Amino acid sequence: MSTRAGPLDRMAKDQIRDLLAKGWLTHDGMWFVHVAAELGIERANALNRAAIRSMSEIEVGRLLDALGVDAAALTTSDQVCSLLADGLAVVLPDSISSRISLSAPDPTAIRIEWDEGECFAYRGMRRV
Repeated sequence: MSTRAGPLDRMAKDQIRDLLAKGWLTHDGMWFVHVAAELGIERANALNRAAIRSMSEIEVGRLLDALGVDAAALTTSDQVCSLLADGLAVVLPDSISSRISLSAPDPTAIRIEWDEGECFAYRGMRRV
């Protein structure tokens, strides 16, 4: 049996996360561009929102499991905001998550803000 380290053993956690996250973001962006080209931007937006709604419950469940958080313990918007911030730090490359700030301005809302001029999706769409 070889004692040679595998590729994941040679990579830092941040490198692995960034590689996988950037691959997913590229796929997501290219899907959107091609749907918009084929069906129009309005239909692409509607399909994108529907996909997000469909996957959000699954993704939140996975995140709760991965972070060891009991959903019943999330009783305030500040706690949900903290969970979202932790989740974004896990699934987004640092080049994106470091430019996002989350806050809970009132008990029924969570605000997500990008550093000015830093919306990667907008910049990517302008390139195509």
